[in-house]
Amino acid sequence: MTPPTHPLQDGNFDPLAMLRRARGDGSDVRSIKLRMLWLRQRIPEARVTTTLVTLDERVVVMAAAITLPDGGEGAGHAANRVTDDDDLAELIERTELRAIGRALDILGYVVIGQEGPSAAPDRPDPAPVVREPTPLARERPQPDPEWEDAPPGQSSPPGHVQAIRALREREGRGKPEESASEPVRDGQRDRQQPANRPATSTPRITPRQEKRPASSDPETERGEPKLEDVSWTAFWEWARATYQLTSRVQLEEMLGQSIGQKSPGEVRSLLLTHNSGSESDDS
Repeated sequence: MTPPTHPLQDGNFDPLAMLRRARGDGSDVRSIKLRMLWLRQRIPEARVTTTLVTLDERVVVMAAAITLPDGGEGAGHAANRVTDDDDLAELIERTELRAIGRALDILGYVVIGQEGPSAAPDRPDPAPVVREPTPLARERPQPDPEWEDAPPGQSSPPGHVQAIRALREREGRGKPEESASEPVRDGQRDRQQPANRPATSTPRITPRQEKRPASSDPETERGEPKLEDVSWTAFWEWARATYQLTSRVQLEEMLGQSIGQKSPGEVRSLLLTHNSGSESDDS
């Protein structure tokens, strides 16, 4: 008889899917345990170490550290007040679990709360409804009621109002002879237009005239942070590929300072600033 396998081994259990369906910020006991299973499923060799920092009649303080095989590390602390009604063993265990949750936050195993339709389970999109296009009736330009009755002393509307009226008349007037003839190029159209054409207050911008600002980073253009700025695992993959850094010791030696409890994005910004300064000094 084949011995039963653990759900994490056969791939039938997905803690991340359960976390996405859960509500909250991931700090409750169930969510922290699911996040721990998420870490074990991705990196089974991760090592978790907890330490009792303080225990007295007033407070319990626990520390937790998670070390990854590639050199990534996350640490966190948690504290709880001691009351007469508390079970001390249960209080220590609850504090230890909170400290592990803080360490998981540092490593990037976080849960971002979702509200509204995005938090609902995925459903197949309904089939698109195909509708026949309805011909639009051509509307005749209507006079501007604001200038229907000109005030005394002003016989005609201002120039910009006249230009808008002329533009509406040109759009509403059908030109069948132009559709049957050969299309006119842009340069020829400019030469054929009369010189006394009224200038409009807001010139049209064709799609060829529209220019979008160049963006060096598509993630920044969408307003979304890069994965290596929020996840220590992704950060170390980026640091190894970019600067051949494999441990925290090498990273701090290159920066010349301790990274302490900085986030992946802060450490990555320090690395980019440090190396850009080194390149400018070499040049």
